[in-house]
Amino acid sequence: MADTRSFTLFNDLELHMQFAPVCRLSDGALAAVELQLRGPAGTRLATAAALKRAARLVEEHPVLDERKRKMAADPRAQSLAKILPLLVNLDLELIDNLDDETTRTLERHVMVVLPDAVERSPQRTLARVARARDAGKIICVDGLVRSEHAATLLSLVEPDIIVTGAELLAKQATADSAQLAHALAAHTERSHAVVIAEGVDDEQSRVTAQTMGAAFGIGDLYPPVSDPSVLASRTIVPLPEMPVWTTPDPDKSTPYRIASSSIEPRMGNKRLLIEMSKALEHQAAIGGAAIVLGTFQYAEHFTPTHRQAVAGDVGEDRPGRCLRGRTARRPRRQRASRAPRSRGRPDQRMERRGSRSALRGPALRSRPARRRTRPGAHLRVRPDL
Repeated sequence: MADTRSFTLFNDLELHMQFAPVCRLSDGALAAVELQLRGPAGTRLATAAALKRAARLVEEHPVLDERKRKMAADPRAQSLAKILPLLVNLDLELIDNLDDETTRTLERHVMVVLPDAVERSPQRTLARVARARDAGKIICVDGLVRSEHAATLLSLVEPDIIVTGAELLAKQATADSAQLAHALAAHTERSHAVVIAEGVDDEQSRVTAQTMGAAFGIGDLYPPVSDPSVLASRTIVPLPEMPVWTTPDPDKSTPYRIASSSIEPRMGNKRLLIEMSKALEHQAAIGGAAIVLGTFQYAEHFTPTHRQAVAGDVGEDRPGRCLRGRTARRPRRQRASRAPRSRGRPDQRMERRGSRSALRGPALRSRPARRRTRPGAHLRVRPDL
């Protein structure tokens, strides 16, 4: 049977190289450069993101990555690889095509694992991951945008680099993105894997990416260049070493001390932090243990009164309740105020200001009003005229 991929659009398409800076989110320092390909200018494939999305849509990304691997031998790319780590992302299927000559190249071949590939064929995908790791290649999980099976995927593949999809930063914070942030934090705490966020296009997305747990970013905030000599004047920081699996220090007595020993505390997006706090509370609620968990924006909000309330709930074996916000007390239910009992004529009535409906005196005393009073509405009693 003839190979249906012998003649494809991406074999003959005009492609151009560009170099996307991989910058540290905390200060914008340059840590590495990713080699990207884009289509002809003025077309719908003029950007690297559009070209990659189209190739994956028609399942021709291995063809595109093969051309990228060959273009990495260009003198411009090799000159940059002498100064900075040049990351060349290749589809995992190309591991069978890499020979011993590629081990002597300056660029770093990053074997990309797509989350859907593991779900479709886990045995074959994990076998190729093991083969690529034995060959000294960098393993990368690319396009991670959903929390579903994220923890399982990361534990099976054990990637060196995790790249989150650009659409993750383009939408508002949700419970799913909060759970994904926790999955990333749990994996990087054990492995020290490098998390790179795609779609860092502005300051707001940069803060959100940091909150998600990313240390480096790619996007319009750090625009790609065609001439690598432009990057020579940038501040350069070393890319972290490949993951070193660790276990928590037994001397660390709290979860925060365990996490902060390997992860630097950072500022975050408040909306996403709230969703992450709610996700933690949900996990505590379904864990089956009697846990009283409170989240406070500032430590001084956790007063001695709150501490006594929590201790009382635990000591008296009462069902735990979430302590959130500025107070630990249960919110009082708002009740409609009753009209004072009239000493005048029995046919007095109560009516709400601005309303035509009225309840007469005997009905008011026998049953409560069915219509709820709007908070702040005024009640008045007057005799019938």
